[in-house]
Amino acid sequence: MIPTSEEPLLQTTNLGKRYKSRWAVRDLNLTVHRGEVFGLRWSDVDWGSGRDGGRIWIRRAIYHGRVCTPKTKTSIRVIDVARRTLDELERHRESYPPIGEGYIFRTPKGTLVDGDNWMHRRFVPTVQRAGLRHIGLHALRHTYASLLIDAGESIKYISRQLGHASASFTLDVYGHILRESSVSAMNTLEKRQHLTWY
Repeated sequence: MIPTSEEPLLQTTNLGKRYKSRWAVRDLNLTVHRGEVFGLRWSDVDWGSGRDGGRIWIRRAIYHGRVCTPKTKTSIRVIDVARRTLDELERHRESYPPIGEGYIFRTPKGTLVDGDNWMHRRFVPTVQRAGLRHIGLHALRHTYASLLIDAGESIKYISRQLGHASASFTLDVYGHILRESSVSAMNTLEKRQHLTWY
């Protein structure tokens, strides 16, 4: 079963007046850690071609106002992103063109965004408006992983997208969802076979 408790949050559109690319902020937070989001620079974006999506390199993170490398070797990775996310980033770039070191999400002066401050001033009020219990950004990553499992993506691919240390770690965390999806798939197959036989 896929968690739906975060669905109202995914439908909430106001993540802060500063970020007109609210969907891009939301979509990126589905995949990467908060510190990784605010560590992104425009040079990290591969815009792809045509209607297909592109990729983003996760090379750094912001923790306690300092730039550092992601916490593990597998956290330094390339993730796939949807065309809609790239389109929103393009619109964001029009409003906030690259300055300084080229951070995607920046202050008007081009300096780093404080992730903790953003969390308390933007994300938490958004959760409250959505009528949800208190959740963190990590809940969005769990939802993202669950949706990929439901879509039939491999554990190896999901692990790579999330930056987990190994596919076995991902399986340990999400194995129960995978088993539920497998049972659902078998029930669907059985119904189809029943219709075919009779």
